[in-house]
Amino acid sequence: MAKKLSEKESFTFSTIWFKQNKKKYLFLLFDIFFLLLLAIFSFKEYLIGNFDKNLPYDGLMFLLLIFILFVFRFNLSLLVFSKQRLGIPIAIIFLLIVIYAETKYIDTSSPFILIFDSLIRFFNKFIFVIPNGISKIITYILYLYLFYTPITIYAFYILFKVKLNNKAKAFDVFSGFYASTLSKKLRIMDVIVICFFMAISLWVGIISTNINWAFLAVPISLYSIYEFCKRVHLNIKINKKCKLIVFFIAAILLTALIYSQKIPYWGINIFILSAFIMYFVFYFFTKSHIKSFIIVVVSIIIIPSLSLGYNIFAYPQYGVVANNIPFEDEKKFLIIKDKEGNYGIRNRSYKIVKPKYKKIEYNSKNIVMMLNQDNQWETYDLENSTFIYKNYHKHKITTK
Repeated sequence: MAKKLSEKESFTFSTIWFKQNKKKYLFLLFDIFFLLLLAIFSFKEYLIGNFDKNLPYDGLMFLLLIFILFVFRFNLSLLVFSKQRLGIPIAIIFLLIVIYAETKYIDTSSPFILIFDSLIRFFNKFIFVIPNGISKIITYILYLYLFYTPITIYAFYILFKVKLNNKAKAFDVFSGFYASTLSKKLRIMDVIVICFFMAISLWVGIISTNINWAFLAVPISLYSIYEFCKRVHLNIKINKKCKLIVFFIAAILLTALIYSQKIPYWGINIFILSAFIMYFVFYFFTKSHIKSFIIVVVSIIIIPSLSLGYNIFAYPQYGVVANNIPFEDEKKFLIIKDKEGNYGIRNRSYKIVKPKYKKIEYNSKNIVMMLNQDNQWETYDLENSTFIYKNYHKHKITTK
């Protein structure tokens, strides 16, 4: 009987497994966190147009390929750490897809490097600057780690004749998740629910042609809170009246943090304040730091951020007044405003025309007209990021 229990616990993420394999488990958590981080930066690169700009093929198709690979890689992490033999052919298929993708972009640098470069740029901007040579080395180390780690570990298993298991089912892997290694502490439906809410929010951010679309994040976030409350058993801890108070506070804070993005400095401050308030509200009921943290990160931070459709943490000193309504194949841009009431423009990345204009008008594809402080009209080419004319009469500009 003891032997059967031991076998049952050997390759799961249970408490006994964790005590026996603590270092491996922590490394697995790091691996999953790394994949989630890359997924976020992949979304970012697609949203700011870097895929379409730097790749000869459609950016959306490449994004789809990336996430297929991430699902494969997530499964491989679980298969490797539970020493499942099925992981060997999966690792080979995974690597063949990567090699095929690389050959499709043979005339350019690796498309996957774009994502790692984005991660390094973020690190340089917000933490500290890494020398260029070291940045390149780190980029390729991350590349090798992502794509070659599973096959390398399996080669080690085979070389040193490590005993492998045959408990995994192919259907579990190819249907998206290797569920047979998941304990109740790492529930598969929780992962699916989180991905579902994030996908909807991202879609709102991509298709929105007006900043007010972001208010769709309010019902999406509230419903995600409702789902998480069920999953952390809040329903049995608080009465109906208290639940209504929690949802009311969340709705007010979500509305405020989205609306405040129009106001310089207020947007980021209210965002941070809202996250802390909701964290303490949930902790008051759950008495769990981890559960409270997950609810706040997903429902109060990630969902509103994705629904806004632009990087709210870049240039918090400027409020975003409006999105443009783009012509077909036009570069998207945002109208921004500083605390003195001057207007400027920026795109979804970090490129910007600083707010120093009294008025901004727009009626031509990739052309923005801006009235400067001397009451002269300046025209800006979005596609080439250059000024075309200054002191130009706006009525001479016609829609293409």
